[in-house]
Amino acid sequence: MEDMEERFRSAMSRLRGFLLDGLSRLLEPDTKDIVIGDLAELNLGSLRSARELCGLIVRQQVGLWSVWRPWLALLCIAGVVGIRLNFLASSLMGTPWRNLSTYLKYGPLRKSGLTAMEEIIVWLSLAVAVVLWSWTAGFACTSLSRKTAPVTGTLLCIVWLCWSGFLVARALFVVPWFYVLLWLIPSPLFFLPAVLGARRAFRAGDLSIQQAMGLLVVTVCLIALVTWTSGWPQAALERWSEGVMHGGGMPWYRRLLPYLLLSWPAAWIAANNARHRSIAVLLVLTVLPVAAQSPDALTPQPQRKEAPDFTLTDATGHALTLSAYKGKVVLLDFWATWCGGCKVEIPWYVEFDKKYRHKGLAVIGVSMDEKGMAIVKPFLAQRKIEYPVVIGNDGLANQYNMTSMPLTLLIDRDGRVALSHAGVVDKDNFESNVRTLLRYRRPK
Repeated sequence: MEDMEERFRSAMSRLRGFLLDGLSRLLEPDTKDIVIGDLAELNLGSLRSARELCGLIVRQQVGLWSVWRPWLALLCIAGVVGIRLNFLASSLMGTPWRNLSTYLKYGPLRKSGLTAMEEIIVWLSLAVAVVLWSWTAGFACTSLSRKTAPVTGTLLCIVWLCWSGFLVARALFVVPWFYVLLWLIPSPLFFLPAVLGARRAFRAGDLSIQQAMGLLVVTVCLIALVTWTSGWPQAALERWSEGVMHGGGMPWYRRLLPYLLLSWPAAWIAANNARHRSIAVLLVLTVLPVAAQSPDALTPQPQRKEAPDFTLTDATGHALTLSAYKGKVVLLDFWATWCGGCKVEIPWYVEFDKKYRHKGLAVIGVSMDEKGMAIVKPFLAQRKIEYPVVIGNDGLANQYNMTSMPLTLLIDRDGRVALSHAGVVDKDNFESNVRTLLRYRRPK
């Protein structure tokens, strides 16, 4: 008896640990280990620990929903695209269901004017398109949501379940239950690919530029195919009526519009990757001349504001606190490994670090890569970056009003922001500002 009780307590302890670990995965990586350690040290008990953890997650989620990306994912993908895709997936059973109903009731199969091969092509092209659109919607929803993905993903599943439940409830009043089951068979064509797409985005992050462009090309080809084949029944009806029923269907451009609506997540994924990797080079070429024509000026001392403090872990595993650098001039660089403009600037900052470190300059890099140090450390080694680099988060980006990258700030010896520049800096002008700040000495 005591042995059974011991095993039961051990099983419950493992279950509580599993639940707490699952909840902690919703926290930011930088805070997860700290929170788990604090809860273990306080020994609050499983129920209270779970309650405290849930409260922290809710507060974190509320802060993350203050930007536009999660709302776009929720309203335009989980809402508009999700409902339309679910309806389209359910309607795929329309033709087979009508054929089966006609056969069971009258004997001969229902004729649509299309050959058997044409009907198969129409059905399969739409089914493949639904699978691709659903995977893309799930991927884009998670990519847009970022750390709010558990919420938007859950809502996407709820949309599918509620809409399927509505169709079942409505259909049960007019057709037998086994017809309803047949009608819902294609629904997984929407649900399962959407889950797989969301899982891919959550675990592996962005697609490569080749994969994103390939996805866009396949999507465009499927749009053309589905738009073309969806007009076949109308053409067959015109042939059967010898032109009498001409014009009874929609023109091709009206059939195209809903398919374009379902395809915008694929266009966003391709544009996002192109912006990160290819178009960034073009932006650098346009930003550099503008920067040269409009040199940055330091903010006058009385107007400078205190730089928001933070403590994050650098690539060597040590805690880095910004306020500890008071007395030095800090060059704070927000960057990412996929950012073309950042790659232009970083060699300059490596040069500044070596040239002015002994005069009191401290260069700090803040990487905004979502994959964290796993992708940043190889980049640091490849570029021979010796100054400290930490991993930023959305909260820090909001504190520094970061809307684009690169973003570089110069913080004076008193810990106040003397310059904030979005985009690629003008090297000579920026170095001149660094030297100006280095000449200032704090009064003792």
